[in-house]
Amino acid sequence: MDQASRYAEAFNTAVASVLCETRKRKGLSRHDLSLRSAVPLPVTSIASYELGHRAIKLEALVVLCRALGEPLAHVVAEAERRIGPDTKPLGSELSGELDLRIDLTALLRSTRVELAPLRRWAAVRTSAREGPEASQVRLGRAGLMALAELLEMEPVACLVALAPFAEHRGS
Repeated sequence: MDQASRYAEAFNTAVASVLCETRKRKGLSRHDLSLRSAVPLPVTSIASYELGHRAIKLEALVVLCRALGEPLAHVVAEAERRIGPDTKPLGSELSGELDLRIDLTALLRSTRVELAPLRRWAAVRTSAREGPEASQVRLGRAGLMALAELLEMEPVACLVALAPFAEHRGS
């Protein structure tokens, strides 16, 4: 996969994550969001976008941003910030082997509101351990899936949120 394709895939994943987190933060179900949309968007389409099963088209992105009351520019900027300059296809990480080393100290220093559940998890992890290993945790695919479930996040959204604090050693 070339760099442009990797960027497109990672960007789409990050946009989906931003939209899903925004919807949940505003206390909306997918059905509620569908009803608020100026142009009818089926709940199944919204779910497909959020779960990364379908790439979101610009028209649908605009409709969803308006229904959420979020400026399109804000969603795009947040997605770009999350994927960073060295982009690789985040969704593909969940299909193969995964070995992440998470810097819990850096995660605890983060002030991003949407990372509050991850900071609470990191605080519990660091308080239960001593020594140099207390500041790091290693997650495989199963660990990431379990953490995502615990935090009521989609696995890809959890991976995207952890990415700035992770050293990746996957296949």
